[in-house]
Amino acid sequence: KTEYSPTVLSGDVIAIDPQTTNNVGRVFRVGDAQPVLLIISKGPQMVKVPNVVGMTWSSAKQALLNVGFTLNYNHNFDSVALFVRVQSTNPTGGSMAALHSTITVAIS
Repeated sequence: KTEYSPTVLSGDVIAIDPQTTNNVGRVFRVGDAQPVLLIISKGPQMVKVPNVVGMTWSSAKQALLNVGFTLNYNHNFDSVALFVRVQSTNPTGGSMAALHSTITVAIS
């Protein structure tokens, strides 16, 4: 079984599937006859960064938050969000970034 993990490297074991054993605290040894299902990390889930350059900050901010990113920007622009536009993002629109990672936004 595999799952995305923002903290565990791809290919490493995240956990043991609790549905494959009812023995909480069981010691697992090589050669055990009882099967165990390991949950293996796929690494962080990657998503496409929306291209928000040229959009008003109000629209761009919502588009980036809807995808699941955390934002790094000058919070003073929130008060004039309908009047300022996005100049650039890092990473850039169209590239792939880890879900819940931070996108740095420059506003003009």
